[in-house]
Amino acid sequence: MVCDAIDPIMTFVIPLVAAIVERRGGMLIHGAKIAREYGLPCVTGIPQATEFIKTGDDITVDGYFGLVINHTELSLIYSLDNNRCV
Repeated sequence: MVCDAIDPIMTFVIPLVAAIVERRGGMLIHGAKIAREYGLPCVTGIPQATEFIKTGDDITVDGYFGLVINHTELSLIYSLDNNRCV
């Protein structure tokens, strides 16, 4: 799921997704908490997430390293190491 932020009312959708990428937030935002509860990879605080990732794109989300890779565009979207969108 790629979104601006996950509101508590959206929690019912979470069991249907494979990973969470949020435009706003940090490790204490609602989406990150829900991802931990469900054991899903989650990367938050990517300002251009909804611009770089389109519906139907094949992405990999690595919540441990904070990586989001868009295989459709063959590009690294975000890395916590350099703390910026690439």
